[in-house]
Amino acid sequence: MNIKTGKAELHTYILLTLITTILFLPVIAKGESEAKRSLRYGLMVGTSSMKVDDPDGKTASTTEFSFPNVLLVSDLTRDKRLFINMFGQSGTLDASSTEIGQDITRIGATGMLQFAFFDKAVWLGAGLGVVQEKFESRHRVDDQGFLIPGSELKDRTEIAVPFLVGVSTQYSINRDLDIGLHLQYEAPLRGDINVLSAYAYLLY
Repeated sequence: MNIKTGKAELHTYILLTLITTILFLPVIAKGESEAKRSLRYGLMVGTSSMKVDDPDGKTASTTEFSFPNVLLVSDLTRDKRLFINMFGQSGTLDASSTEIGQDITRIGATGMLQFAFFDKAVWLGAGLGVVQEKFESRHRVDDQGFLIPGSELKDRTEIAVPFLVGVSTQYSINRDLDIGLHLQYEAPLRGDINVLSAYAYLLY
């Protein structure tokens, strides 16, 4: 990303992620000796493939690393839980003579209701999210890679509401630590980005 405002927002997100994790560590460390915790905390990292449906023209797709996400998992019943992800993402779509290049910043949260299968080895679910999406430095370039005069477009900011479906698989390392993999697809009910994400996570 080469947009200062986008960088500042992502830096703020990373700082808040670290602060949140530090604040929760004492709670995590205490554990529960008699009953399994109904609310657990963790971190997720992974990659996301993003495709933008730009109102002003065609775009390329991009695959980017996701910044560490804050994960909250709340057990509702033995086989049902809430899977909440607070995240920040950035990416750059390459420009061409026919495709609009731009820098993307996404900051938001998603929530998914998941159901367990195969003795909790697999969790399937669906849910919704609320995401601030920024599209900056929108432009086209010629075949030599130079900016096409007059091709620059206004920046856009919107609040998106994605519908998401996902599947998780999770394994216990010990009494207080699980590891997992999570695959998720987001389709916009409101907004312009389709996202396919693959994550690895630690859950305390």
